[in-house]
Amino acid sequence: MSVITISRGSYSRGKKVAEKVAERLGYECIAQEVLDAASAEFKIAETELVNAIHDAPPISNRFVYGREKYVTYFQKALLHRLQKDDVVYHGLAGHFFVKDISHVLKVRVITDLEDRIRVFRERDGISREEALRLIRKLDEQRKKWSKQLYGIYPWDPRLYDLVINTEKDTVDDAVDLICHTTMMEAFRTTPQSKKAMEDLVLSADIKAALIDLKPDIEVTGLDGIIHVKTTVPESQEQELVRKINEIARDIQGVKEIKVHTYPSVPYGD
Repeated sequence: MSVITISRGSYSRGKKVAEKVAERLGYECIAQEVLDAASAEFKIAETELVNAIHDAPPISNRFVYGREKYVTYFQKALLHRLQKDDVVYHGLAGHFFVKDISHVLKVRVITDLEDRIRVFRERDGISREEALRLIRKLDEQRKKWSKQLYGIYPWDPRLYDLVINTEKDTVDDAVDLICHTTMMEAFRTTPQSKKAMEDLVLSADIKAALIDLKPDIEVTGLDGIIHVKTTVPESQEQELVRKINEIARDIQGVKEIKVHTYPSVPYGD
């Protein structure tokens, strides 16, 4: 049992690779389903979720925090799907959220720029110049988003266990390589990696429950012990801690809440 995330540049054949891998392994193949789940649970239009995850964040903290809320909702929906195991995910930003889970095989599918342009033109019937402009715009948005929110670039090879160039390798070659690697012992689900995923899911549940209360909140968990970190003016600290405990303590799986606060000016000032 394992999980595969396939990060792909636009028009790099990553979707086709993901579908064929899932078919061969008998895994569920998901992408749009995560957006559907997040949209339904949190009553948010899918377009807003896509924009939050895909577009480059603005400079203003006010808008960054608004976008962070949508990313948090998406993260919760994604992690709940990945927790089931035997899943191939080829949508937006999956590898960011499971970078420390050992049984997740993280794959990046790339191809030559000219190949991407050709595929784009064949699909949409546009000029080479227009295809190049749109591809560069998409790439720049993803770069800015991942750099601002996570301090990393999406094509940094250190984020992945495999980087496959579909210009040099056929889709079937890529599928063979991914399926073979998935069967390696290093990517099998273990009791330890399963527990790490459970901790990650619980932390995502709590952050989603708290983010309206405090948008700059950070949540981590280990064995049901939840650490919540946030900034707060000293005059508001006691009330904020009370509200955090009140919201989080009723979430299934929580054994203890530890709130860590740091001085700040009131949010929005």
